[in-house]
Amino acid sequence: MDLYCGVFTTMLQRRYGWDRAPLKLVNHGAKLQLWELDTEMSRIYETVHRYGLAPLTSCSHRVANRQMLSAFCERWQPETTTFHLPFGEMTITLDDVASILHIPVTGSMISFSQPLRVDDANALLVELLGTTDVEASRETEQCRSPSVRLLWLRDHFSTITDASSDDDIVFATRAFLLHLVGCTLFADKSATSVAVVYLELFRDLSMVGSYAPPASVDPPPPIVPPPPVTVAPPAPVADPSALASDSTQSTTVYVRSKRKKKT
Repeated sequence: MDLYCGVFTTMLQRRYGWDRAPLKLVNHGAKLQLWELDTEMSRIYETVHRYGLAPLTSCSHRVANRQMLSAFCERWQPETTTFHLPFGEMTITLDDVASILHIPVTGSMISFSQPLRVDDANALLVELLGTTDVEASRETEQCRSPSVRLLWLRDHFSTITDASSDDDIVFATRAFLLHLVGCTLFADKSATSVAVVYLELFRDLSMVGSYAPPASVDPPPPIVPPPPVTVAPPAPVADPSALASDSTQSTTVYVRSKRKKKT
């Protein structure tokens, strides 16, 4: 496999003049292991499971071919959202995402119309994570953006258990979900922080599942029993002797006609 990747990369370099350095890969697998949900955090895990994001807790890569990934990124065309390869075009479908990551791909669409300002990010941290204004401002200033460090989330919320108050569990659940998507789905090139705007996705935990299949797929229609089938009575059977005579006559006619053709 490595040999094929190397040959493929060399072919792209010679044919298209690709001479950039390989991309830098960021692996957050170790960060995910630093905040694992044990039996004392069952309430947090239950919410994560209902969101359909529990498979992401074990989503990581250990070994990856940087040259191969760089070659694919070089051949990506954002206008058509496809890879332009020597043998044709290829793209990634939602079915591929569901098969690889095992997360729901149907439900409400996620979109953010405007970027979040630092002041709005601080207010969001105070409202949804229960931090103070001073803590929120200090963290966004250190990140120099409307973001928080993954380490900061672990230090402040990883010790919350089922024995904590209901408000603390809600804050810790939002923090864990933000940490989870920051390490997997919404990882950025900073490799250490996650944007605060994603907290909006976890504002109302009672609406859990709004991005999951059970909330967006219509229930199956009720099973309607088939109408009763009326069986018609069998047709009366003719006299066997008459049938025999008819078949004999038809055979005789066939033979005679055949003989006439020969003469």
